Amino acid sequence: ASVERKAVVSTQSTWHTKTQFKKDPDPRKLNLGVGAYRDNNLKPYVMPVVREAERRILAQLEAREINKEYLSIGGDPEFCALSQRLVLGEDCLQKRPGCAAGVQTLSGTGALRVLGEFTKLFFPEATMWLSDPTWGNHKKVFAKCGLNQNTYRYWNAAQRNLDFQGLCADLEGAKAGDVVLLHMCVDTTPTGVDPNFKS
Repeated sequence: ASVERKAVVSTQSTWHTKTQFKKDPDPRKLNLGVGAYRDNNLKPYVMPVVREAERRILAQLEAREINKEYLSIGGDPEFCALSQRLVLGEDCLQKRPGCAAGVQTLSGTGALRVLGEFTKLFFPEATMWLSDPTWGNHKKVFAKCGLNQNTYRYWNAAQRNLDFQGLCADLEGAKAGDVVLLHMCVDTTPTGVDPNFKS
């Protein structure tokens, strides 16, 4: 019973910290636990572009131009195609012969689980390479998928920047078919550090 209880406590720790933060009356408190935008009063900040997108969606719903009908299992094909174009660019060679594929998922963690299951199914001997540090749920998601895992250096604590040389040296150990998980931008990285254009 104690093992089960420990597992529950560890998976709940992020939410416990969030609850404790809300209860704390200290006006100087600052929540650094979750990568979310905040205004100057530390309240959640919704970007104007997000508000505009939500307004447009609501207008389309009210005009019955769109609905809440279920999508196919892979998601909205147009959304997937536009996402590929945004991430890979207009003239990405891998897109032309159909080598790139995309699916729409629910949340970042949901996307990781789909990636993990796909990798285990089609590349069972692959190693999933994660940055050090990475988010706590990443190792757990890939462990549930039964994947081998390794880490590559990312944060240079002494210089307080990206350890690009360490990253490259560690990834020299990756083999064909391995998967490297890269954080796309500052608000999704546990360090708040992005590679620069040269890296």
